[in-house]
Amino acid sequence: MNSIKALAQFFFGAALLCQPVNALLAQSLEGDSWAEIQENGGGEVIVAFYEEDAFAYYDEDGEPTGVALDIINRFLSFVESNHDVDLDVTYEAHSSWTEFYDNVAESSGGVIGTGNVTITEERKDELSFSPPFLTNIAVLITHESVSDLTSFENIHEEFGEKTAVPYEGTTHETRINELIEQGWQDLETEPVSTDQEVVDFVSNNPQSFGYTDLYNYWMAAEEDNYPIKRHEVGDQTSENFGLIMPPDTDWDDELQRFFEIGSGFRATTTYRDILQEHLGREVSRLLQMARQ
Repeated sequence: MNSIKALAQFFFGAALLCQPVNALLAQSLEGDSWAEIQENGGGEVIVAFYEEDAFAYYDEDGEPTGVALDIINRFLSFVESNHDVDLDVTYEAHSSWTEFYDNVAESSGGVIGTGNVTITEERKDELSFSPPFLTNIAVLITHESVSDLTSFENIHEEFGEKTAVPYEGTTHETRINELIEQGWQDLETEPVSTDQEVVDFVSNNPQSFGYTDLYNYWMAAEEDNYPIKRHEVGDQTSENFGLIMPPDTDWDDELQRFFEIGSGFRATTTYRDILQEHLGREVSRLLQMARQ
């Protein structure tokens, strides 16, 4: 019997090894649907987030906070007060952006995620999105010793010998890929897995360039004195961040109401205060200008 059991365990283990890596990493989260919450007068909501300074993190007291988490918490309070329900909220932090994204996509029911996910048509096939909660500025950065890029159309010539540093799985990587597709086939790349790795690589390699979000650039250059610079002609201001939910969610209509009440949540003093608290006045001002 022992040999049969061992053989079964061997084949079970082999089957696991044959599964795609993403399937093994994906953790199916499950909260209560909005219909169940209404019927029962309450229930469980899971907030999944990719840990990122200023946007989603635990403070010194272990409390979840940041721009995106504060907005989600405002939404959940809005739901409780407007529908007389009690929500049991669980926070699930992720240190890998790809794992976070896949987990939400594979989940069901009352799951709301935030990881500065850009709303794209391709991703709408995999997830449900809230209305935009932030208009981002993606900035083109190099080492501070590099001369200013005169125009984005000249990037092939002026940055011709440089290595691109794409942040894998994000729209920052998409921008690098578009340069290759537009005729820069010999562009060398050095893929990384976080915004901080983009900053680190560029600050140590004058013959490189990459994209990062405005806030990450601002903190690195202005607060932490990294030797990097922003090439404003390469700014991309057309992307919006949205909260994400499983594709079959029934929470999307309620999120829509929250963002659109009155003149819209993003027009409120509360929203501006959240931005300024976590991002500072200057970055908040630039991001609100980008929206306009």
